[in-house]
Amino acid sequence: MKLSLLFCLSAALFLAGCTTTSISNSGYEGPYGGRHGGELYRGELEQWDVLGVNLEDREITDDMIHDALKHHENPEMQVGQKILLIQSGAMLPDPEMVEAMSQYFSLEPFSGRPDVQVNGQQTTNAPLHQRLRLAAARGGIETIVVYWGLVDSTKQKEATATASWLPFVGYMIPDETKHMRIRVKLAVIDVESGNWMMIEPDPVDGASISARMNREVSHDKMVLALKREVYQQAANELREYANHSR
Repeated sequence: MKLSLLFCLSAALFLAGCTTTSISNSGYEGPYGGRHGGELYRGELEQWDVLGVNLEDREITDDMIHDALKHHENPEMQVGQKILLIQSGAMLPDPEMVEAMSQYFSLEPFSGRPDVQVNGQQTTNAPLHQRLRLAAARGGIETIVVYWGLVDSTKQKEATATASWLPFVGYMIPDETKHMRIRVKLAVIDVESGNWMMIEPDPVDGASISARMNREVSHDKMVLALKREVYQQAANELREYANHSR
């Protein structure tokens, strides 16, 4: 995952501290480091592995590319069907995503945490995309939806920050505005064929002003509100896709 350079540069004249984190590790990071709520986070699922195009042990040939194009079809879906729902980096999908998706689909939430490595080696040789498809097939599920999310944020110091060093008084003075944007991307994968397509809703953004005493609460509230908005957009777009895919 790369930093959102465009977002950072566009605000560079008046904002400072541009950061990008996973939506699965979006807890407040205090002034002395350390991200709250990320104890279980151990990284993201690689898109190459999820989509089945990480072929390190095989040579990629033009014939393989031609055959993939020849047999590609977008996954078919229908509203109300059961899907295996996975949030990259999280033990379970966010409740806000489950709530949004449950309006249109029957869900089987599934872990999106990367495999544990022992002495630098994977604990299994089976490719991730095949294990996911087999798990879905054994549950009678025809479609897998894996999603990734990024949280871009910047901080803007307010004029009142000059007084924030004062004990107690400064602790309560709103002295910082945080600007935030959340982006998500969904991979829709056909269990039988492995064919896939991507859905990427428009990002959502917002801003809030806070004092030192409520910085963490303000951060978490904004993350939650933006998640709800972008997840609902994602669910709506997936429903639209399902309505027109058959």
